[in-house]
Amino acid sequence: MYSKEKNYSAEKTSTFFSIVKAVHQACISTHLDNMDRTFTYFKELVLAHSVQRPPFSVGLFSPEEARKMTNYVLETYFRHFRMYKYAFTPCVMLDLSLEYEGGVEEEQEEVVDGAVNQDAQGGETGAPESAEVGEQAVQEAPQQDLTPAEKELKGIIAAAFKEHLKELKGSVDQQMKQFEETVTKQLSSLSGSEAESRAAKSSKGKRK
Repeated sequence: MYSKEKNYSAEKTSTFFSIVKAVHQACISTHLDNMDRTFTYFKELVLAHSVQRPPFSVGLFSPEEARKMTNYVLETYFRHFRMYKYAFTPCVMLDLSLEYEGGVEEEQEEVVDGAVNQDAQGGETGAPESAEVGEQAVQEAPQQDLTPAEKELKGIIAAAFKEHLKELKGSVDQQMKQFEETVTKQLSSLSGSEAESRAAKSSKGKRK
């Protein structure tokens, strides 16, 4: 519509459409607020098509056309930048699940399945005995040693958690220290102002 109103040629219309499309793709490339970066990218694209300096740029638009085009995009696209970003940015959801081969859970399932099969084969007479074997196996399963993979994973998680906790503690201590310094400065300034006001009042009383 804008290109038609300005009587752009097919080459200028295609270039203007490509610039707006590239700017929109940059807008929705991340969930973070990137309005300033996107506008800088738009100005670079307009400048690259407004100055005749091959092979770095081509003077397709005149300076006046570039100025009007920039104002139009500002008044239309960038005025509603957050709306376009919310509507077109794809939502990414992460569904993470971990499965371990040869773990404790699989061993429990195998033991229980074996107890159930023995129960089915033994009939009514062997039912109590097989049930006791299954219960004993389930109770003993959690006491089995962890596999090397599980031990390694447990060590990695513990080390990462310890490091994160250490960083968090240092950050909190630093913030508390800054807060105490700020409060101390404010208290000292307040006490100083109060002392000055008292001194001024006393001097006025003496003069009277």
